[in-house]
Amino acid sequence: MEMMRPKARYPIPENRSADGVDSLRMQMPTPSSDDIKLAASTISSESLKEARGAIEARSCKYLTKLDLLEQGLDKVHTFQDAKKFSCALAMYQLAYLPTKPETCPFCVQHSGGNRCEGCGYAKTHGGRCDADTSAFAQFIEAIYDLAGAIH
Repeated sequence: MEMMRPKARYPIPENRSADGVDSLRMQMPTPSSDDIKLAASTISSESLKEARGAIEARSCKYLTKLDLLEQGLDKVHTFQDAKKFSCALAMYQLAYLPTKPETCPFCVQHSGGNRCEGCGYAKTHGGRCDADTSAFAQFIEAIYDLAGAIH
């Protein structure tokens, strides 16, 4: 399974320095614990429950994929086989991280016409998730970098 970079829905900066550190990442202010607590306090229990349900559903799909992968262990006999298997396993792990809007209680709560307005995550983590400078966009970029290194 190959992780594909999404098509320019979220423009991700490509300005890496020689040591691989994104200059925007270094400018990201760290939110205070009070800001994070305030943002978290705005999430309703219904939004938390809905996001949890989505995470549980993705987890069940992931476990099903792991069962299928486990069946393939019988075919691993050489170093090359083990390398392919471990790469596939790592790619599945990355692919099933809970990074979809339906797994985020902030996204669940702020969906619809006023999407992202008043979102506590956006206020404390560098703006809307689809902004180049947001912590989430940088997290997604790091996942793609890791997938590239694995593949």
